[in-house]
Amino acid sequence: MAVLPSALTVIEVPALFSPTALVTAGTCRLKATLGSTKVERLGSGPEAAVGTLIHRILERTWNKEDIDVDAVFDAEYGLIVAELLRDPKRAHFADLSGTRSLAEWSSLRAWVRTRSLRGGSRTHDVRVERARESGLGAERLLQSQALRLRGRADRVRRVPLNTLEVRDFKSGATLDHEGHIKPEIALQLMAYGLMVLEQNPNVTVRLVVDDGEERELAFDLATRERAREVLLEVANGLPPPGVVSAETLASPGPSCWNCPFRHTCSSYLTIAPTWWKTYPKDTERVPFDIWGTLSDVSQCQNRSSVRLIDAAARLVRGYGIDPRHDSSLTRLGSTVFFFGLEATGPSRDFDGGRFHPRSFHELPRDRSERRAWTTSVFSIEPE
Repeated sequence: MAVLPSALTVIEVPALFSPTALVTAGTCRLKATLGSTKVERLGSGPEAAVGTLIHRILERTWNKEDIDVDAVFDAEYGLIVAELLRDPKRAHFADLSGTRSLAEWSSLRAWVRTRSLRGGSRTHDVRVERARESGLGAERLLQSQALRLRGRADRVRRVPLNTLEVRDFKSGATLDHEGHIKPEIALQLMAYGLMVLEQNPNVTVRLVVDDGEERELAFDLATRERAREVLLEVANGLPPPGVVSAETLASPGPSCWNCPFRHTCSSYLTIAPTWWKTYPKDTERVPFDIWGTLSDVSQCQNRSSVRLIDAAARLVRGYGIDPRHDSSLTRLGSTVFFFGLEATGPSRDFDGGRFHPRSFHELPRDRSERRAWTTSVFSIEPE
């Protein structure tokens, strides 16, 4: 039985923060801090595993002429499948290719092949070989004491005219609804660019988001200074290294969406049931989580359906619960926590306003429903 971990009371604030954690945490200092540590997280979905696969393949094949990219792809795919099978939180999507359509997976393979072979000249190989001692190449570790940042850039390489290119590979959506690179992606890449400049002050830095197309980010002096100001403002709002109260850093709200630490955040666990009754006005999306007293469990076609009285005193239903969670659904009257479900049916009213559903699912009933790949289930036995 998976037991809900104890809520965090104190945390160790690191000296340096992950750029990804810093720019995606929003207003929540707890999320920014925990994202830069190795504390327990909710399970990630197949997109993260696909991203890891891509980075490993590119690290082995980038700018190499005499290499079979498809053979490397197959070898790395086999390794990551084995890793997923050993991880109880991710074993349900070990058939990684099955999480996408055949056309999407074929497109992904073609995308990796194109990225690997781009610019694969012997001249580039020599330059990269000579520059290795300068911190160029794949997954380069960068850090800045001034910005309080430490992280690994996907690719740093030397290109002509005394220029260093920082490239970020993305397999998912990179553009917002207006067709611009998403602000958090842009700021993250600029953070890496500033760290590269700090180590190499006499070069020009070029920033590229590579999602199948090369999307270059402006990185002129004015843009760099604006990015530096934003990053310093965020970093300066975080406490110095040391032990602090988790509750003083938490800011429940928009940052809770997809937060991998919310199951151990006492502030979120306390406030979320109030959102289920009255959707918060300043929050675009509330996580599709639910918890309460288990009142009924039934089995049908190798999946479970549950009913519970949730923490907001509502009757809610969960359909298509994967059998991997059955050990947490064995005792009526226990408190059960579901994190990362999908809504079954609407989650907006006739006026377009959001509300928290009373019906959820993990496994879809048909193609019209999305599978909830990141669902985690915990229980607490009644006293």
